[in-house]
Amino acid sequence: MKKRQRVGSRAFARAVGLVAFAILLGSVAQRAGSTPMPPQGPAPMKIDTTALPDGTVGQPYLGEIQVEGGALPWAFTATGLPKGLTFGNSDTIHGTPTEGGTFDVVVTVTDSAKPPAKVSATFKVKFTPAH
Repeated sequence: MKKRQRVGSRAFARAVGLVAFAILLGSVAQRAGSTPMPPQGPAPMKIDTTALPDGTVGQPYLGEIQVEGGALPWAFTATGLPKGLTFGNSDTIHGTPTEGGTFDVVVTVTDSAKPPAKVSATFKVKFTPAH
């Protein structure tokens, strides 16, 4: 039969103190690890499209704008489009151009964050007459 070893009162107090200290450290670490982080906003918005395709007068045209980041939904506007093309509240410029030339098309995208973020890009687009 094994003999039980008697633990002295000092050793017992020291052991209890170490256990209490470990529990306290664990509790502090757990609280520190579980502290909720402040909510992160959406990633910064940017226009990924680097160029729009050229087109031909009288032929259907489609140019797509790629965007990332920001808060959905996005609102799109464009200035400098030739007659016959439209850019509704979507990511595409479409229609049938009725005039030729080189156009500086400025696309602006606004997100739905409060306050809203806004980015713009300028694209040089050429529309040649049909042969």
